[in-house]
Amino acid sequence: MSTVSIDTSKCDGCGVCLQSCPVDMLRFDEATKKAYVAYPGDCHVCCLCEDDCPQKAITIDYAMANPRQISIYDTLDIPIPKIDGYDI
Repeated sequence: MSTVSIDTSKCDGCGVCLQSCPVDMLRFDEATKKAYVAYPGDCHVCCLCEDDCPQKAITIDYAMANPRQISIYDTLDIPIPKIDGYDI
């Protein structure tokens, strides 16, 4: 199992991580306008949220091995759409 953390001092609430997560474990807090880890036990350690965060606010501490080093978007050459003016 991994530990996913979001540095709220870096997170600007862009929502890229919410769209990146294939298991939907991240949520948006309307009160703080920041992302948060709602279901940490659901993390599959795909690293997409960490890789795709434009602010580098997400950190994954690994308790299990995952050899993936780059985003699947990079591997498959899939363009990431602009989200609220963010060009990833």
